[in-house]
Amino acid sequence: MLRTRGRGLQAGRCHEAGITLIELMIVVVVVGILASIAYPSYQQYILRSKRTEGKALLMDIVARQERFYMDRNSYTDDLTDLGFSSEEPKSADGNYSASAAAGPSDDIATSYEVTVSPQWPGGDPECGDLTLDSRGAQGSSIGSVERCWR
Repeated sequence: MLRTRGRGLQAGRCHEAGITLIELMIVVVVVGILASIAYPSYQQYILRSKRTEGKALLMDIVARQERFYMDRNSYTDDLTDLGFSSEEPKSADGNYSASAAAGPSDDIATSYEVTVSPQWPGGDPECGDLTLDSRGAQGSSIGSVERCWR
């Protein structure tokens, strides 16, 4: 008798482990909602990090322009004169290319404007090209300076 009773209790307590289709669908929906919130934030983060790379290239060129001016009493629009290997140098990861032209005075000897342009497909839809001139004025070809230069 005891054996039967013991088996009967075990059989009553035994449940199959696993999940139902409804539980699985709830998990899929929750993961989908979280992904739809997180992915745009991730894209914005990547875009800002690329933009930071472009600003770093701008600052490097500006520093070299000022050193060039101290040595020669003139600025240059040929970036190879500043020690770059090409006329349009690329940023560290190749996301931006740079160029220089005459600045606010329309004379390269007395002022310059450096522009960095995005090199990835689609470019920067919020800011486009970033610029910095010899007066320190920051610019953007598409977006607001406050948003693009923060």
